[in-house]
Amino acid sequence: MVDVLHSFVDVNQRFNQLAFDSLYIHDLNMTTIMDISSLYDQTSLIDPKVLSRICEKILPQIHDQIYKLTVEEYSINQILLASNYPKIYSLSLVNFQEVIFYQYLMDNLILRNLIKQITHLNIDIKETTEHCSEIGSKIFALILSLFDCLYLLDGPLICLSTLIINVSSTFCPLQYINPTVIRRSDSTYIDGIQLYDQFLIYMTQLKKFTFSIKTMVLFRTVKVELQSNEDIQRSFIGRGYQQVASYVHPNAFSCDGKCHIYSLPYDFEYFFNLDNSFQGGMFNKVRQLKMSDAIPFEDNLFKLISQNFPFLEFLYISNDYPQKHNQHSSTSIIFPYLKFLDLKWAHIDYAELFLLKKNMHLSRLSNLFMKYESLITITNNFTNDATQFNFGNFHLHITAPFTSTFIAYHETATQPISKSPSKNESYTKQRYFQRLQKSLVRHRSRSSFYSSSNSPSSSRSRSRSHRQVKSPSRYNCSQRYSSFYQNR
Repeated sequence: MVDVLHSFVDVNQRFNQLAFDSLYIHDLNMTTIMDISSLYDQTSLIDPKVLSRICEKILPQIHDQIYKLTVEEYSINQILLASNYPKIYSLSLVNFQEVIFYQYLMDNLILRNLIKQITHLNIDIKETTEHCSEIGSKIFALILSLFDCLYLLDGPLICLSTLIINVSSTFCPLQYINPTVIRRSDSTYIDGIQLYDQFLIYMTQLKKFTFSIKTMVLFRTVKVELQSNEDIQRSFIGRGYQQVASYVHPNAFSCDGKCHIYSLPYDFEYFFNLDNSFQGGMFNKVRQLKMSDAIPFEDNLFKLISQNFPFLEFLYISNDYPQKHNQHSSTSIIFPYLKFLDLKWAHIDYAELFLLKKNMHLSRLSNLFMKYESLITITNNFTNDATQFNFGNFHLHITAPFTSTFIAYHETATQPISKSPSKNESYTKQRYFQRLQKSLVRHRSRSSFYSSSNSPSSSRSRSRSHRQVKSPSRYNCSQRYSSFYQNR
Protein backbone atom coordinates (compact mmCIF):
# COMPACT_ATOMS: atom_id res chain seq x y z
CA MET A 1 0.00 0.00 0.00
CA VAL A 2 2.95 2.32 0.60
CA ASP A 3 4.03 2.01 -3.03
CA VAL A 4 0.48 2.64 -4.26
CA LEU A 5 0.07 5.83 -2.23
CA HIS A 6 3.48 7.13 -3.23
CA SER A 7 3.16 6.29 -6.94
CA PHE A 8 -0.49 7.03 -7.73
CA VAL A 9 -1.55 9.98 -5.56
CA ASP A 10 -1.46 13.37 -7.32
CA VAL A 11 -0.60 11.87 -10.72
CA ASN A 12 -4.07 12.61 -12.06
CA GLN A 13 -7.67 12.47 -10.90
CA ARG A 14 -8.22 8.90 -12.07
CA PHE A 15 -5.18 7.62 -10.17
CA ASN A 16 -6.33 9.51 -7.07
CA GLN A 17 -9.67 7.72 -7.23
CA LEU A 18 -7.92 4.36 -7.48
CA ALA A 19 -5.48 5.07 -4.65
CA PHE A 20 -8.16 6.47 -2.34
CA ASP A 21 -10.66 3.69 -2.96
CA SER A 22 -12.22 2.80 0.38
CA LEU A 23 -11.70 -0.88 -0.38
CA TYR A 24 -7.94 -0.35 0.03
CA ILE A 25 -7.84 2.59 2.41
CA HIS A 26 -9.94 1.03 5.18
CA ASP A 27 -7.16 -1.50 5.92
CA LEU A 28 -3.98 0.56 5.66
CA ASN A 29 -0.72 -1.38 5.84
CA MET A 30 2.15 1.07 6.35
CA THR A 31 4.85 -1.59 6.23
CA THR A 32 7.01 -2.55 3.30
CA ILE A 33 6.45 -5.79 1.40
CA MET A 34 8.30 -8.72 2.99
CA ASP A 35 11.45 -9.54 1.06
CA ILE A 36 14.44 -11.77 1.63
CA SER A 37 16.38 -9.20 3.62
CA SER A 38 13.51 -8.70 6.04
CA LEU A 39 13.39 -12.43 6.66
CA TYR A 40 16.95 -12.46 7.88
CA ASP A 41 17.68 -9.09 9.42
CA GLN A 42 14.10 -7.94 9.94
CA THR A 43 14.85 -4.45 8.69
CA SER A 44 12.29 -3.30 6.17
CA LEU A 45 12.48 0.49 5.93
CA ILE A 46 10.32 2.81 3.86
CA ASP A 47 12.32 5.55 2.19
CA PRO A 48 12.24 8.57 4.57
CA LYS A 49 11.20 10.94 1.80
CA VAL A 50 8.36 8.62 0.79
CA LEU A 51 7.21 8.30 4.39
CA SER A 52 7.34 12.07 4.94
CA ARG A 53 5.29 12.74 1.82
CA ILE A 54 2.63 10.19 2.81
CA CYS A 55 2.40 11.57 6.35
CA GLU A 56 2.28 15.23 5.31
CA LYS A 57 0.20 15.10 2.13
CA ILE A 58 -1.84 11.89 2.08
CA LEU A 59 -2.77 10.68 5.57
CA PRO A 60 -4.59 13.94 6.46
CA GLN A 61 -6.85 13.32 3.43
CA ILE A 62 -7.80 9.76 4.36
CA HIS A 63 -7.48 9.68 8.17
CA ASP A 64 -11.24 9.34 8.74
CA GLN A 65 -11.52 6.41 6.27
CA ILE A 66 -8.99 4.15 8.03
CA TYR A 67 -10.45 1.34 10.13
CA LYS A 68 -7.39 -0.92 10.38
CA LEU A 69 -3.80 0.27 10.66
CA THR A 70 -0.52 -1.67 10.52
CA VAL A 71 2.70 0.16 11.43
CA GLU A 72 6.33 -0.67 12.17
CA GLU A 73 8.55 0.49 15.00
CA TYR A 74 10.59 3.04 13.06
CA SER A 75 7.59 4.77 11.43
CA ILE A 76 4.88 4.68 14.11
CA ASN A 77 5.72 8.05 15.65
CA GLN A 78 5.54 9.94 12.36
CA ILE A 79 2.33 8.18 11.33
CA LEU A 80 0.55 8.79 14.63
CA LEU A 81 1.52 12.48 14.58
CA ALA A 82 0.30 12.94 11.00
CA SER A 83 -3.38 12.97 11.95
CA ASN A 84 -6.03 11.58 14.27
CA TYR A 85 -7.79 8.35 13.35
CA PRO A 86 -11.31 8.45 14.77
CA LYS A 87 -12.61 5.24 13.16
CA ILE A 88 -9.73 2.85 13.81
CA TYR A 89 -10.77 -0.31 15.64
CA SER A 90 -7.82 -2.59 14.74
CA LEU A 91 -4.14 -1.79 15.31
CA SER A 92 -1.17 -4.00 14.37
CA LEU A 93 2.28 -3.15 15.75
CA VAL A 94 4.82 -5.03 13.63
CA ASN A 95 8.54 -5.67 14.04
CA PHE A 96 8.91 -4.04 17.47
CA GLN A 97 11.77 -4.64 19.88
CA GLU A 98 10.64 -5.58 23.38
CA VAL A 99 12.18 -2.55 25.09
CA ILE A 100 11.00 -0.07 22.45
CA PHE A 101 7.49 -1.50 22.59
CA TYR A 102 7.45 -1.05 26.35
CA GLN A 103 8.65 2.55 26.04
CA TYR A 104 5.89 3.38 23.56
CA LEU A 105 3.24 1.90 25.83
CA MET A 106 4.52 3.91 28.77
CA ASP A 107 5.45 7.24 27.16
CA ASN A 108 3.47 7.71 23.94
CA LEU A 109 0.21 9.41 24.90
CA ILE A 110 -1.23 9.22 21.37
CA LEU A 111 -0.69 5.47 21.24
CA ARG A 112 -2.14 4.96 24.71
CA ASN A 113 -5.29 6.88 23.76
CA LEU A 114 -5.57 4.99 20.49
CA ILE A 115 -5.31 1.66 22.32
CA LYS A 116 -8.26 2.63 24.49
CA GLN A 117 -10.29 3.15 21.32
CA ILE A 118 -9.54 -0.09 19.46
CA THR A 119 -11.13 -3.53 19.77
CA HIS A 120 -8.38 -5.56 18.05
CA LEU A 121 -4.67 -5.37 18.91
CA ASN A 122 -1.94 -7.39 17.16
CA ILE A 123 1.62 -7.18 18.54
CA ASP A 124 4.59 -8.67 16.67
CA ILE A 125 7.76 -8.72 18.79
CA LYS A 126 10.97 -8.46 16.77
CA GLU A 127 13.51 -11.25 17.12
CA THR A 128 16.52 -10.40 19.29
CA THR A 129 19.86 -11.86 18.22
CA GLU A 130 21.96 -10.97 21.25
CA HIS A 131 23.69 -13.82 23.06
CA CYS A 132 22.17 -14.73 26.40
CA SER A 133 25.31 -13.88 28.30
CA GLU A 134 25.12 -10.34 26.92
CA ILE A 135 21.55 -9.56 27.91
CA GLY A 136 21.76 -9.93 31.67
CA SER A 137 21.44 -6.19 32.16
CA LYS A 138 18.33 -6.11 29.97
CA ILE A 139 16.41 -8.97 31.56
CA PHE A 140 14.49 -6.57 33.79
CA ALA A 141 13.35 -4.55 30.77
CA LEU A 142 12.30 -7.75 29.01
CA ILE A 143 10.29 -8.88 32.03
CA LEU A 144 8.65 -5.48 32.23
CA SER A 145 7.63 -5.61 28.60
CA LEU A 146 6.12 -9.07 28.97
CA PHE A 147 4.26 -8.08 32.11
CA ASP A 148 3.06 -5.01 30.28
CA CYS A 149 1.42 -7.32 27.74
CA LEU A 150 -0.41 -8.97 30.62
CA TYR A 151 -1.27 -5.54 31.98
CA LEU A 152 -3.15 -4.87 28.75
CA LEU A 153 -5.59 -7.59 29.77
CA ASP A 154 -6.19 -6.18 33.22
CA GLY A 155 -8.65 -3.43 32.49
CA PRO A 156 -7.14 -0.39 30.71
CA LEU A 157 -8.33 -1.54 27.26
CA ILE A 158 -12.02 -1.17 27.89
CA CYS A 159 -13.02 -1.82 24.26
CA LEU A 160 -10.54 -4.62 23.53
CA SER A 161 -12.07 -7.86 22.29
CA THR A 162 -9.09 -9.43 20.44
CA LEU A 163 -5.40 -9.48 21.43
CA ILE A 164 -2.74 -11.20 19.33
CA ILE A 165 0.87 -11.23 20.55
CA ASN A 166 3.42 -12.81 18.22
CA VAL A 167 6.61 -13.43 20.20
CA SER A 168 9.41 -14.22 17.77
CA SER A 169 12.04 -14.93 20.39
CA THR A 170 12.38 -15.56 24.12
CA PHE A 171 15.34 -16.43 26.34
CA CYS A 172 16.31 -18.43 29.38
CA PRO A 173 19.46 -17.60 31.37
CA LEU A 174 21.55 -20.38 29.83
CA GLN A 175 20.43 -20.98 26.28
CA TYR A 176 18.28 -19.81 23.41
CA ILE A 177 14.69 -20.95 23.37
CA ASN A 178 12.89 -21.68 20.12
CA PRO A 179 10.26 -18.93 19.76
CA THR A 180 7.49 -21.36 18.81
CA VAL A 181 8.25 -24.04 21.38
CA ILE A 182 7.73 -24.26 25.13
CA ARG A 183 10.42 -26.41 26.76
CA ARG A 184 9.54 -28.17 30.00
CA SER A 185 11.73 -30.27 32.27
CA ASP A 186 10.29 -33.27 34.13
CA SER A 187 6.77 -32.26 33.18
CA THR A 188 4.01 -33.15 30.73
CA TYR A 189 2.67 -31.66 27.53
CA ILE A 190 0.51 -28.54 27.71
CA ASP A 191 -3.05 -29.71 27.08
CA GLY A 192 -6.60 -28.41 27.29
CA ILE A 193 -6.85 -28.96 31.05
CA GLN A 194 -3.74 -26.90 31.83
CA LEU A 195 -4.74 -24.11 29.44
CA TYR A 196 -8.16 -23.86 31.04
CA ASP A 197 -7.14 -24.18 34.71
CA GLN A 198 -4.08 -21.94 34.56
CA PHE A 199 -5.10 -19.34 32.00
CA LEU A 200 -8.58 -19.26 30.47
CA ILE A 201 -10.52 -19.58 33.71
CA TYR A 202 -9.23 -16.15 34.75
CA MET A 203 -10.35 -14.44 31.52
CA THR A 204 -14.09 -14.33 32.02
CA GLN A 205 -14.75 -11.86 29.18
CA LEU A 206 -12.74 -13.75 26.57
CA LYS A 207 -14.90 -14.70 23.59
CA LYS A 208 -12.34 -16.29 21.27
CA PHE A 209 -9.01 -18.00 21.93
CA THR A 210 -6.79 -18.70 18.90
CA PHE A 211 -3.55 -20.54 19.63
CA SER A 212 -0.70 -22.66 18.31
CA ILE A 213 1.47 -24.18 21.05
CA LYS A 214 4.24 -26.73 20.73
CA THR A 215 5.71 -28.35 23.84
CA MET A 216 9.10 -30.06 24.11
CA VAL A 217 9.63 -32.17 27.23
CA LEU A 218 13.05 -33.09 28.66
CA PHE A 219 13.50 -35.62 31.44
CA ARG A 220 16.34 -34.48 33.72
CA THR A 221 15.71 -35.92 37.19
CA VAL A 222 12.55 -37.98 36.86
CA LYS A 223 10.73 -39.63 33.98
CA VAL A 224 7.09 -38.61 33.63
CA GLU A 225 4.52 -40.58 31.67
CA LEU A 226 3.54 -38.39 28.73
CA GLN A 227 0.05 -38.14 27.30
CA SER A 228 -0.89 -39.84 24.05
CA ASN A 229 -2.52 -37.91 21.22
CA GLU A 230 -5.88 -39.37 22.30
CA ASP A 231 -5.30 -38.04 25.83
CA ILE A 232 -4.53 -34.59 24.43
CA GLN A 233 -7.72 -34.58 22.36
CA ARG A 234 -9.87 -35.65 25.33
CA SER A 235 -8.44 -32.83 27.47
CA PHE A 236 -10.21 -30.24 25.30
CA ILE A 237 -13.68 -31.82 25.58
CA GLY A 238 -16.30 -29.98 27.65
CA ARG A 239 -14.29 -26.84 28.37
CA GLY A 240 -15.67 -24.46 25.77
CA TYR A 241 -12.92 -24.80 23.19
CA GLN A 242 -13.59 -24.58 19.50
CA GLN A 243 -12.22 -27.40 17.32
CA VAL A 244 -8.63 -28.28 18.24
CA ALA A 245 -6.05 -30.37 16.38
CA SER A 246 -3.03 -32.06 17.94
CA TYR A 247 -0.23 -34.49 17.22
CA VAL A 248 2.41 -36.07 19.41
CA HIS A 249 5.98 -37.03 18.49
CA PRO A 250 7.37 -39.35 21.24
CA ASN A 251 11.11 -39.98 21.55
CA ALA A 252 11.89 -37.02 19.30
CA PHE A 253 15.42 -35.92 18.53
CA SER A 254 16.98 -33.63 21.21
CA CYS A 255 14.12 -34.23 23.65
CA ASP A 256 11.92 -36.94 25.13
CA GLY A 257 8.75 -35.86 23.40
CA LYS A 258 7.00 -33.15 21.40
CA CYS A 259 3.37 -32.16 21.23
CA HIS A 260 1.71 -29.56 19.01
CA ILE A 261 -1.79 -28.25 19.74
CA TYR A 262 -3.56 -25.59 17.68
CA SER A 263 -7.02 -24.19 17.19
CA LEU A 264 -8.94 -24.74 13.96
CA PRO A 265 -9.20 -23.24 11.49
CA TYR A 266 -5.47 -22.46 11.69
CA ASP A 267 -5.32 -18.67 11.78
CA PHE A 268 -1.59 -17.90 11.48
CA GLU A 269 0.60 -17.17 8.46
CA TYR A 270 3.47 -19.29 9.76
CA PHE A 271 3.87 -22.91 10.82
CA PHE A 272 7.15 -23.77 12.57
CA ASN A 273 8.84 -27.04 13.51
CA LEU A 274 6.79 -29.34 11.32
CA ASP A 275 8.11 -32.91 11.56
CA ASN A 276 7.17 -36.45 10.54
CA SER A 277 4.42 -36.63 13.13
CA PHE A 278 2.37 -34.12 11.11
CA GLN A 279 -1.14 -35.49 10.57
CA GLY A 280 -2.35 -33.19 7.81
CA GLY A 281 -5.16 -30.65 7.59
CA MET A 282 -5.91 -27.49 5.63
CA PHE A 283 -3.70 -24.44 6.24
CA ASN A 284 -4.86 -21.90 3.69
CA LYS A 285 -3.46 -18.90 5.59
CA VAL A 286 0.06 -20.26 6.05
CA ARG A 287 2.71 -18.57 3.91
CA GLN A 288 5.86 -19.61 5.81
CA LEU A 289 6.74 -23.18 6.81
CA LYS A 290 9.79 -24.50 8.66
CA MET A 291 10.47 -28.24 8.73
CA SER A 292 12.97 -30.04 10.97
CA ASP A 293 13.47 -33.60 12.15
CA ALA A 294 16.09 -36.28 12.77
CA ILE A 295 14.00 -38.74 10.75
CA PRO A 296 14.19 -38.44 6.95
CA PHE A 297 11.44 -36.58 5.12
CA GLU A 298 9.99 -38.79 2.39
CA ASP A 299 8.23 -37.76 -0.81
CA ASN A 300 4.77 -38.53 0.52
CA LEU A 301 5.20 -35.92 3.26
CA PHE A 302 6.10 -33.21 0.74
CA LYS A 303 3.14 -34.24 -1.39
CA LEU A 304 0.90 -33.91 1.67
CA ILE A 305 2.39 -30.48 2.42
CA SER A 306 1.81 -29.26 -1.14
CA GLN A 307 -1.86 -30.18 -0.76
CA ASN A 308 -2.35 -28.94 2.81
CA PHE A 309 -0.44 -25.65 2.40
CA PRO A 310 -1.75 -24.55 -1.02
CA PHE A 311 -0.50 -20.93 -0.77
CA LEU A 312 2.92 -21.61 0.73
CA GLU A 313 5.56 -19.01 -0.26
CA PHE A 314 8.53 -19.61 2.09
CA LEU A 315 9.89 -23.07 2.89
CA TYR A 316 12.83 -23.91 5.17
CA ILE A 317 14.06 -27.51 5.43
CA SER A 318 16.43 -28.65 8.18
CA ASN A 319 17.16 -32.37 7.92
CA ASP A 320 20.61 -33.83 7.41
CA TYR A 321 19.41 -37.43 7.04
CA PRO A 322 19.14 -39.06 3.57
CA GLN A 323 15.82 -40.30 2.30
CA LYS A 324 15.23 -44.03 2.70
CA HIS A 325 12.89 -44.21 -0.28
CA ASN A 326 14.30 -41.92 -2.94
CA GLN A 327 12.57 -43.60 -5.87
CA HIS A 328 10.53 -40.54 -6.71
CA SER A 329 6.99 -40.70 -8.02
CA SER A 330 6.33 -40.35 -11.73
CA THR A 331 3.97 -37.46 -10.91
CA SER A 332 5.73 -34.23 -9.97
CA ILE A 333 4.85 -32.39 -6.76
CA ILE A 334 3.57 -28.85 -7.33
CA PHE A 335 4.17 -25.78 -5.17
CA PRO A 336 2.49 -23.10 -7.31
CA TYR A 337 3.29 -20.10 -5.07
CA LEU A 338 6.66 -21.09 -3.56
CA LYS A 339 9.15 -18.27 -4.10
CA PHE A 340 11.71 -18.86 -1.33
CA LEU A 341 13.45 -22.18 -0.64
CA ASP A 342 16.14 -22.68 2.02
CA LEU A 343 18.12 -25.93 1.77
CA LYS A 344 21.26 -24.80 3.62
CA TRP A 345 20.67 -27.33 6.39
CA ALA A 346 19.20 -30.07 4.21
CA HIS A 347 20.73 -33.30 2.92
CA ILE A 348 21.53 -33.45 -0.78
CA ASP A 349 18.54 -35.76 -1.34
CA TYR A 350 16.19 -32.82 -0.73
CA ALA A 351 18.12 -30.61 -3.15
CA GLU A 352 17.73 -33.30 -5.81
CA LEU A 353 14.04 -33.70 -5.01
CA PHE A 354 13.26 -29.99 -5.29
CA LEU A 355 15.54 -28.97 -8.14
CA LEU A 356 14.83 -31.72 -10.67
CA LYS A 357 11.86 -30.78 -12.84
CA LYS A 358 10.66 -34.38 -13.03
CA ASN A 359 10.21 -34.39 -9.24
CA MET A 360 9.04 -30.88 -8.43
CA HIS A 361 7.27 -28.04 -10.24
CA LEU A 362 8.31 -24.62 -8.86
CA SER A 363 7.03 -22.04 -11.30
CA ARG A 364 7.54 -18.99 -9.03
CA LEU A 365 10.79 -19.83 -7.27
CA SER A 366 12.80 -16.61 -7.02
CA ASN A 367 15.25 -17.24 -4.15
CA LEU A 368 17.21 -20.40 -3.42
CA PHE A 369 19.60 -21.05 -0.53
CA MET A 370 21.67 -24.23 -0.69
CA LYS A 371 25.07 -25.85 -0.11
CA TYR A 372 27.72 -25.57 -2.78
CA GLU A 373 28.48 -29.28 -2.43
CA SER A 374 24.84 -30.16 -3.13
CA LEU A 375 24.80 -27.98 -6.22
CA ILE A 376 27.87 -29.50 -7.87
CA THR A 377 26.78 -33.04 -6.95
CA ILE A 378 23.29 -32.95 -8.42
CA THR A 379 24.61 -31.25 -11.58
CA ASN A 380 27.59 -33.66 -11.79
CA ASN A 381 30.07 -30.80 -11.70
CA PHE A 382 27.79 -28.73 -13.95
CA THR A 383 27.89 -31.26 -16.79
CA ASN A 384 24.36 -32.68 -16.58
CA ASP A 385 21.71 -31.26 -18.88
CA ALA A 386 20.79 -27.97 -17.21
CA THR A 387 17.31 -27.96 -18.73
CA GLN A 388 16.38 -30.85 -16.41
CA PHE A 389 16.55 -28.57 -13.37
CA ASN A 390 14.40 -25.82 -11.89
CA PHE A 391 17.04 -23.25 -12.79
CA GLY A 392 14.77 -20.39 -13.82
CA ASN A 393 15.04 -16.71 -12.99
CA PHE A 394 15.98 -16.70 -9.33
CA HIS A 395 18.56 -15.39 -6.88
CA LEU A 396 20.97 -18.11 -5.80
CA HIS A 397 22.40 -17.63 -2.30
CA ILE A 398 25.47 -19.76 -1.65
CA THR A 399 28.79 -19.47 0.22
CA ALA A 400 31.39 -20.80 -2.21
CA PRO A 401 33.61 -19.53 -5.07
CA PHE A 402 31.54 -20.76 -7.96
CA THR A 403 29.87 -17.78 -9.60
CA SER A 404 31.47 -17.83 -13.06
CA THR A 405 30.99 -21.57 -13.44
CA PHE A 406 27.31 -21.46 -12.58
CA ILE A 407 26.72 -18.45 -14.84
CA ALA A 408 27.96 -20.43 -17.82
CA TYR A 409 26.04 -23.52 -16.76
CA HIS A 410 22.85 -21.52 -16.28
CA GLU A 411 23.11 -20.29 -19.88
CA THR A 412 22.51 -23.81 -21.16
CA ALA A 413 19.25 -23.94 -19.23
CA THR A 414 17.90 -20.50 -20.14
CA GLN A 415 19.12 -19.84 -23.70
CA PRO A 416 17.26 -21.76 -26.42
CA ILE A 417 19.32 -23.71 -28.95
CA SER A 418 18.24 -22.68 -32.44
CA LYS A 419 20.28 -25.25 -34.36
CA SER A 420 22.47 -28.27 -33.83
CA PRO A 421 26.03 -27.29 -32.92
CA SER A 422 28.74 -27.70 -35.49
CA LYS A 423 31.78 -29.87 -34.88
CA ASN A 424 33.85 -26.80 -34.00
CA GLU A 425 31.16 -25.59 -31.59
CA SER A 426 30.90 -29.01 -29.97
CA TYR A 427 34.67 -29.22 -29.62
CA THR A 428 34.86 -25.73 -28.10
CA LYS A 429 32.05 -26.57 -25.70
CA GLN A 430 33.77 -29.80 -24.73
CA ARG A 431 36.98 -27.89 -24.01
CA TYR A 432 34.95 -25.45 -21.93
CA PHE A 433 33.49 -28.16 -19.69
CA GLN A 434 36.92 -29.77 -19.29
CA ARG A 435 38.33 -26.45 -18.09
CA LEU A 436 35.21 -25.93 -15.99
CA GLN A 437 35.84 -29.19 -14.13
CA LYS A 438 39.49 -28.26 -13.53
CA SER A 439 38.33 -24.92 -12.18
CA LEU A 440 35.95 -26.69 -9.81
CA VAL A 441 38.78 -28.82 -8.46
CA ARG A 442 40.70 -25.64 -7.64
CA HIS A 443 37.60 -24.12 -6.05
CA ARG A 444 36.87 -27.15 -3.90
CA SER A 445 40.44 -27.22 -2.59
CA ARG A 446 39.71 -23.95 -0.84
CA SER A 447 37.43 -23.44 2.09
CA SER A 448 33.78 -23.56 1.09
CA PHE A 449 33.14 -20.80 3.59
CA TYR A 450 34.88 -18.21 1.41
CA SER A 451 32.41 -16.02 -0.37
CA SER A 452 32.71 -15.80 -4.13
CA SER A 453 33.66 -12.13 -3.93
CA ASN A 454 36.68 -12.88 -1.72
CA SER A 455 38.04 -15.98 -3.39
CA PRO A 456 41.32 -15.62 -5.34
CA SER A 457 40.60 -18.74 -7.34
CA SER A 458 37.22 -17.37 -8.33
CA SER A 459 38.94 -14.18 -9.51
CA ARG A 460 41.43 -16.13 -11.65
CA SER A 461 38.67 -18.18 -13.23
CA ARG A 462 36.61 -15.08 -13.82
CA SER A 463 39.48 -13.23 -15.50
CA ARG A 464 39.67 -15.90 -18.20
CA SER A 465 36.00 -16.66 -18.68
CA HIS A 466 33.85 -13.70 -17.64
CA ARG A 467 35.92 -10.55 -17.49
CA GLN A 468 32.84 -8.36 -17.29
CA VAL A 469 31.21 -10.31 -14.43
CA LYS A 470 31.56 -9.33 -10.81
CA SER A 471 31.14 -12.06 -8.21
CA PRO A 472 28.20 -11.05 -6.06
CA SER A 473 27.39 -13.06 -2.98
CA ARG A 474 23.78 -13.02 -4.15
CA TYR A 475 23.69 -14.02 -7.81
CA ASN A 476 20.72 -13.00 -9.92
CA CYS A 477 20.16 -15.76 -12.44
CA SER A 478 17.91 -13.53 -14.52
CA GLN A 479 20.95 -11.52 -15.62
CA ARG A 480 22.38 -12.59 -18.96
CA TYR A 481 26.04 -13.30 -19.42
CA SER A 482 27.75 -14.93 -22.37
CA SER A 483 29.35 -18.25 -21.56
CA PHE A 484 33.05 -18.98 -21.86
CA TYR A 485 32.90 -20.91 -25.09
CA GLN A 486 30.94 -18.08 -26.76
CA ASN A 487 33.65 -15.57 -25.85
CA ARG A 488 36.52 -17.58 -27.23
